Amino acid sequence: QGFIKALAEAAKPDEVISTSQWAEANRILPPDSVEPGNWRNDRTPYLIEIQDSLSPVGGVRETYVKKGHQLGGSSSGENAIGTWISKGAGNILVVFDTLKNAEKWSVSRFEPMRESTPDLRKRIRDANTRGADNTQLRKKFPGGMLQLVGGNSPGDLKSTTFRYVKFEEMDELPKDIGGQGSPRDLARNRTSNFQNKARIYGDGTPTVEGASAI
Repeated sequence: QGFIKALAEAAKPDEVISTSQWAEANRILPPDSVEPGNWRNDRTPYLIEIQDSLSPVGGVRETYVKKGHQLGGSSSGENAIGTWISKGAGNILVVFDTLKNAEKWSVSRFEPMRESTPDLRKRIRDANTRGADNTQLRKKFPGGMLQLVGGNSPGDLKSTTFRYVKFEEMDELPKDIGGQGSPRDLARNRTSNFQNKARIYGDGTPTVEGASAI
């Protein structure tokens, strides 16, 4: 019965909802956040356009944000991931510079978001739950999975087709992976089947002018 329910949920057409709308309606910041509780767009209105460019429905395929520290870029990406899981079925790839940082993000950012946000908690079961088939680096949900990888392995960026890709701190990623191209080029190849439904998001604090991926 649970399996049939999950299939029915995955088969539903995408609901027309923007990322900022999903965040304000569903995102709950955990108790250890600077401002715990319900997400409020009026606290960071400059993030609304960024978030909405990442919505499952819409015409923007790739979004890149050049920003300073602690301005909410990470939260925008988290809200996008939450919306993709909830309102736009498809596989999600999140690329970090190292696997260690992927594991750190899973524990310190994703799990607190999942645990504090009921809309995500009902879709992604706790890894310790029997039959969940979830790990620190892979989270399954109706209609897809969330995969966390290190950007130094071409195999991780070529193994599966993804509808969504999120790059964490793009300037920390290698410019070329094993002579097969940049992480961005490999990601584009992985999302090509989805055409206008694909979303690629990269952000970070820029490093060397003229050489920065951002």
